[in-house]
Amino acid sequence: MAENCWRTGPIILDASFDEFNLDVRVSYQGEALEFPDRRPSIEQIRDSDNGVGLLAGFMLRRNADRVRSDAKDGQALVHFHFDH
Repeated sequence: MAENCWRTGPIILDASFDEFNLDVRVSYQGEALEFPDRRPSIEQIRDSDNGVGLLAGFMLRRNADRVRSDAKDGQALVHFHFDH
């Protein structure tokens, strides 16, 4: 996120854990991170301006049980949920 989506200002990380869930929320000024369902092709990764970001989003989607990314007025929020 910091390399491909973040523009300026602080990156705020908030995490909560209970016996069953780990929730991680990241907020920052910048673009929302994309979480593609399918792995981007080698050409997309190599030739696209955000190819590395697409690959990172795909890998994060595969590791988390649920992901969500929203952006409004230049402020992005990414939420990762992991079942324990």
